[in-house]
Amino acid sequence: MRSLLSGHLGLPGTAVPYAVAARLAAPDRPVVALVGDGAFQAGGLNELITVRRHLDRLAGLPPLVFCVPNNGDLTG
Repeated sequence: MRSLLSGHLGLPGTAVPYAVAARLAAPDRPVVALVGDGAFQAGGLNELITVRRHLDRLAGLPPLVFCVPNNGDLTG
């Protein structure tokens, strides 16, 4: 099992681009990304455009899953 973490870099919001890159690099393996709701809102939504752009390449492959926990910090 391989994993990539951005915790030591101090960069929020890298889980979605890492997951997309992992899916394109290893299309035969399932990919799970744990993304905080703030990081997903800040940059991850834009990366979903990339997922949509490559959807024909990703169809029928093991899953690409985004887990986005809601901790309530974005509710104003």
